[in-house]
Amino acid sequence: MIMDPTDLSIISPVYNEAGNIELFLSRLLSILNSMQINHFEIILVDDASTDQSVPIIKKHLEMDSRIKLICFSRNFGQQSALFAGILKSRGTIIINMDSDLQHPVEEIPLMLSLFKKQNLDILFTSKKDKKGQTFFLRIFSGLFYKMMGFMTDCKIPLDASDFRIFNNKVKQFLLDFHEFHIYIPALLGLTGFKSDVYLYEVSQRFAGKSSFSLRSLFLLAVNALFSFTHIPVKISIFLGFLSLLISTGYTLFTIFKWLIYGVVIPGYITLILFILFFNSVILINLGLINEYVFRIFSLIQNRPNYIISEEYNIK
Repeated sequence: MIMDPTDLSIISPVYNEAGNIELFLSRLLSILNSMQINHFEIILVDDASTDQSVPIIKKHLEMDSRIKLICFSRNFGQQSALFAGILKSRGTIIINMDSDLQHPVEEIPLMLSLFKKQNLDILFTSKKDKKGQTFFLRIFSGLFYKMMGFMTDCKIPLDASDFRIFNNKVKQFLLDFHEFHIYIPALLGLTGFKSDVYLYEVSQRFAGKSSFSLRSLFLLAVNALFSFTHIPVKISIFLGFLSLLISTGYTLFTIFKWLIYGVVIPGYITLILFILFFNSVILINLGLINEYVFRIFSLIQNRPNYIISEEYNIK
């Protein structure tokens, strides 16, 4: 496939992928060269790896100027790494993918063909299966994407991955979002541009162990919940009405028993239960309010989402 004079940018986060990065680059370059794409760039964003990932990448930089490297000063997370790569990219077509070989580079030709044939703005991908994931990670992941689809206006496919294609028009809108807590799939879903879903089989990691865990997914879900829905506010209101209903019902019940049967319920038990219940409701609501206040404070501070310590072959 010979592409038009269209630049292609492939952006891949790197975190402790010393055992995978050489094979990843070799397979990726082989595929791109076989497609006879003349103008492309591979942007690797190192998220403060502690292994030999960066030295290995630097060797490849000297041999091929189309490979580019961005190094973070510390670990800022995968979403920030992707966003940094998107910001530095020059391509009119952009591909996001992981560097651990679980996103098969061999699918790129078919994905690009579908992207161009259907004149898409965004091509999401979804996993055909969830090989390699633990039972709890599979369950929680499914619940997370169903929640996002049900509770938000973000049109994200079920089991969506960070393997995707979008064009420069979408990139420009992404850069217009001034988000401190970045979640790129939801931002892409918010744009409302023409999109489709490509199903692919997850490949096995060649080396190492995935750093994405149940805790990572939980933090991602909390971030998405507060950033893209108003469900926490509704929960707060619901708890307020629930506490009002329970206290009113219990008060009427106590008065009824006293008037009809002359039974007086011991006051200290009632007092303890009411204090525990209402304190719980108050603390939950304060926690929700504090989370929103912290997010507003983070935006007002206007701190960068990441800090770049080094750049190579970036123009």
